[in-house]
Amino acid sequence: KDKLKNHARSLVGEDIDLMGLSFDPAIDSCALGWTIFRNTVHYVAEALDGPLREMHNPIVTAQMEDILLTQCLSLLPNSYQDTMNGRDATMVVPFYIKRARDYIHAHADKKIGLADIAAVAGCGYRGIQRGFVDAYGKPPMAYLRIVRLRRVRAILLAELDGHAISDVAKQWGFTHMSRFAQDYYREFGELPSDTVRKNA
Repeated sequence: KDKLKNHARSLVGEDIDLMGLSFDPAIDSCALGWTIFRNTVHYVAEALDGPLREMHNPIVTAQMEDILLTQCLSLLPNSYQDTMNGRDATMVVPFYIKRARDYIHAHADKKIGLADIAAVAGCGYRGIQRGFVDAYGKPPMAYLRIVRLRRVRAILLAELDGHAISDVAKQWGFTHMSRFAQDYYREFGELPSDTVRKNA
């Protein structure tokens, strides 16, 4: 992770705060970014295990590593992907908004509300709402819902271990199943059952 952070700083500047760098655990194996990254990993692995092994060329090896790190940061969903791709390089997210965002990621499986998030940020409801919309394009509770949906999807893409989809959804705070299914479809373009079936 330190290598990733150092590489990110080399790409966008030394002043970037990467304390909250985190990757989305629910990687869509059909997504273009993941496909490109996976193909690059295969290419690098074959090269290092083949011709490059005999060459012992540290410069080429370092370049291969740089390619992987750059693609990892810019193609795989993570908390700084927009910055890596230059979409919000000029925007400075206030530290209290970052603190609230990190709190959401760390406590997404707990029963938390707007009051808890605002308290962590140390600001009022209006301030936290405006801060999240400015930084992430959505208010904090909508941001929390998406984090939870992605955690559910990560489990559905991995292994249910005999649990029902509703059990996993409730574990992450979704108690209204039809609304959960609607939110899930809106975010991922498929129903939870479709995700499970795809992984069967």
